Amino acid sequence: MMSHRGPDFLYIGPDKSGSSWLFKVLESHPECYVPPAKDLYYFDKYFENGLEWYLKFFEKTSPGKKVLGEISHGYLFDESAPQRIYDGFPHMKILTTLRNPVERSISHYFYLKSGGLINVDIQSAITERPGIINSSLYYEAVKRYLDIFPRDQLFISYFEDLKDAPRDYAFRIFDFLGLSQLDCMDFSKKVREARKPNSMFLAKVMKQASLRARDLGLANLVGKVKNSELMNKKLYRPLEKADKENISDGDKVWLLNQFVEDIDRLQDLMDIDLAHWKVLT
Repeated sequence: MMSHRGPDFLYIGPDKSGSSWLFKVLESHPECYVPPAKDLYYFDKYFENGLEWYLKFFEKTSPGKKVLGEISHGYLFDESAPQRIYDGFPHMKILTTLRNPVERSISHYFYLKSGGLINVDIQSAITERPGIINSSLYYEAVKRYLDIFPRDQLFISYFEDLKDAPRDYAFRIFDFLGLSQLDCMDFSKKVREARKPNSMFLAKVMKQASLRARDLGLANLVGKVKNSELMNKKLYRPLEKADKENISDGDKVWLLNQFVEDIDRLQDLMDIDLAHWKVLT
């Protein structure tokens, strides 16, 4: 018999779209519990571990927590995840924050560089890591969830809303989840800006170690280390202006061309104007 309560909501992705900010907001809310590990990957990578394995991540919650949830950015793009989630938790509330695909891809590129996983220009990096592009193609991924879940269980939002009015955005999420609208933190504070490693070798070693730890079921430990301010200061430093200028206007045009058709299809699906995503800045 299952002895642990399961989650009420999932943030499904994509990454580089405010998920670390959302994690901190929900972690700070006294009525909400999220496990220390951001990204449990149960419904995609670790589904074979079984439901009891997954529910143990929620066993340390207290009776005073009205809402339990998880933030795993891979669920949006995994083809099996929507049905797995619905089969196990048909009333699950689903959140996603869609970001301008060019901006998201550039952020993803810098993230991989900061982890010591790549050290090449962005177009070469995409050849090595097609996920930089694929994780910015939203139409098919969003449609899979719309085809399975009732629309009122989906909170589909846009990164611009978070960026322009973070407090209002947080309160919309609280309302969707049934949480009190509390000023539980400084909503305007950026949680994790783009960084570069002090040592490419050490960053790569740490990344591989975290992946291995997840495989061993130590995701909560990984989460605590990743969120350690001391660890982040030791391993990384902010990007310099020259790093950011490494992305040329030509790179941006090339990236946009990869996304135009998908943006058009998403606009039709969501009945929303996303023309501003086609304007390069």
